[in-house]
Amino acid sequence: MRFAQLSRRVLSSAKLACTLMLAMVSIPVMAQTVVGEMLAERLQSRGPAADLQPARAHLGASAPMHQFRASQPESSAALRALAAHNRARVSPLQNGFKRALPGPLRLRLSAQKARDSANDGTSLSQEQIGMMATLADGTRVWTGTVAVERAWRLRMLMGILNLPAEALMWVEDASGNRSRPFGTELADSNGQLWTPSVAGPTIRIRIQLPAGSDSLDITFQAVSELFQLDAAGQPVTAASATPADGCIEDAQCFSSTTFSAIDEVRKAIARIMFQVGNSSYLCTAGLLNDTDTSTAIPYLLTANHCFESEQSAASLEAWWDYTSAICNGASPSLASLPRSNGATLLASDPVGDYTLVQLNGIPSGRWLLGWSNEPIADGTVLNRISHPQGGKQSFSQSTFSNALPSCEGLSRADFLYSAPTLGGTLGGSSGSPIMLDSGQVVGQLYGACGPNPSDACDPENADVDGAMASFFSAVSQWLDPGPGCVYELTQPDGGESWEQASSELITWTATGTGCADTVRIHLYRADNQELVIRGATANDGKYRWNIPADLAAGSNFRVRVIDTDNPEFWGQSTSDFTITAAPPPDPTVFKNGFEQN
Repeated sequence: MRFAQLSRRVLSSAKLACTLMLAMVSIPVMAQTVVGEMLAERLQSRGPAADLQPARAHLGASAPMHQFRASQPESSAALRALAAHNRARVSPLQNGFKRALPGPLRLRLSAQKARDSANDGTSLSQEQIGMMATLADGTRVWTGTVAVERAWRLRMLMGILNLPAEALMWVEDASGNRSRPFGTELADSNGQLWTPSVAGPTIRIRIQLPAGSDSLDITFQAVSELFQLDAAGQPVTAASATPADGCIEDAQCFSSTTFSAIDEVRKAIARIMFQVGNSSYLCTAGLLNDTDTSTAIPYLLTANHCFESEQSAASLEAWWDYTSAICNGASPSLASLPRSNGATLLASDPVGDYTLVQLNGIPSGRWLLGWSNEPIADGTVLNRISHPQGGKQSFSQSTFSNALPSCEGLSRADFLYSAPTLGGTLGGSSGSPIMLDSGQVVGQLYGACGPNPSDACDPENADVDGAMASFFSAVSQWLDPGPGCVYELTQPDGGESWEQASSELITWTATGTGCADTVRIHLYRADNQELVIRGATANDGKYRWNIPADLAAGSNFRVRVIDTDNPEFWGQSTSDFTITAAPPPDPTVFKNGFEQN
């Protein structure tokens, strides 16, 4: 039996476009494929320096800055709206909403207050909100708490007005389980920062200030109350595993005999949570590799209908390895999983339904998925791992077909249609990569198209994915950056002999992408910089050099041309050239005291 489920929006049979298009997806750029790559070590591109660590002293606790009553369907309009949103199968899947703090609450530390709070040993002082501990080395740690009765998970919204560069922040649950330290790398361009989430009805924020810091200005604006969802996307109060729907297949029940790359792909798929406006949502995403073998950058692909703003990207929280230990086993606790927080938006568009971000960091043991923008042949088996309803990893397969009816607004130039053959998707699966048997990504999940897409297990619905081939040109600058700017010295290129005090032409070529408008020109002797020939000159391929008369002669010189914007782009003479001493002037002949010509 074949199954599929809507993950984007309901498309009724009245909107089916029944014209069959037999051509393959058009390719706007050169077709190519890229293989996957394993990253054994943790990669952290943005965040606190590794030598900055949270204090280990007993820091105490404080009375809650604010305590919310429990959200109940009969008393909370926001909770009823969440349930109705998910019942209607509108995507993305909602899992929480914002609850505003009164005020908001503001924490300010002035220079005078900082001096007054200095003390020997560990001391605790009650602030207007929260509590400040001063340690023996002068480090101070402020603690504040917010509670939401019977909450499943919480995260906090802060406004960063002034925070010392070496300050650290982290959040804890009531048992002291804490997040990795973070700083302003999680804030968006407006200074708004969503913390990592914690389990339970209490979130405790700690802010560690280095000794001597004399200013701090932060507002605490809201918490996001997060809910566990059942198979129908409805909030549940018990912290139990989400029950499986009839057509959802546990990814742990499959091996490489079904999907050759499944073991690697498991390490690339993330359950992602993010804020859009006043609500929290869930989708699926996958790490992507690029063609630059000299770097490892954590690019993450999901759907545009999941999010498309830099504010949502900054709020992103990604959980890895959310999968059962055995086939149809229990879901692990989110607290036990590695995760990433914060991202930078790179590109997003509803045409092709894609969003590409760069994560601030990823834990060790990740797999960067390969990809392909080549045409897909009819009958190709496509594979997917996703997080339906925000639950553990599930597996599904479908077969690509140009014979399936298309839906209005979802052209075959921008979307892939495939007939489900195994497993299925639900809300929360949106954005999950669709892959060839090799594990190479060819698109990401938009939703379902068919006569009854609101039925999770109707075999007549087709899976619809944004086609990477259609939007590749918009993301190629990150996924296929090329060699950058390539400089080649054409003169002097080795073997030339130039004289002191002469005028010589230096020439070069600059090809590729990202070349600056100007370059620097340096003279090297035996790999050591001898002098700066020109600090900045037009990158037009030529420069007339008047060689100094007092430059020491030698046979081991090379010229280097350096890109002023990207110093890693440069080129130099292939081999050594010589600078010779200028010949002595002709002797002057005098006759009867006069110079003779």
